[in-house]
Amino acid sequence: LKMKVEIRLLSILKGFAPGNRDVFYLELEGGATVGQLLGELNIPFSIKRVILVNGYHGNEDTVLAENDQVTLFPPMGGG
Repeated sequence: LKMKVEIRLLSILKGFAPGNRDVFYLELEGGATVGQLLGELNIPFSIKRVILVNGYHGNEDTVLAENDQVTLFPPMGGG
């Protein structure tokens, strides 16, 4: 079964969004993980990023569900 998730890519990761859109939807297989989503978007694992799923920290193993909101952005430098 397919499911639809909302994706937000920020900063340099925006270049991986279709048409450089701020927000877009992606259809994935049910039970797909954030790691599979990254693969669909061709985001290399070498690029450091913060993963939020519905506003909470996630990781590549986080399992997604219908209508989840996934936000990806580079870690912020502090000082």
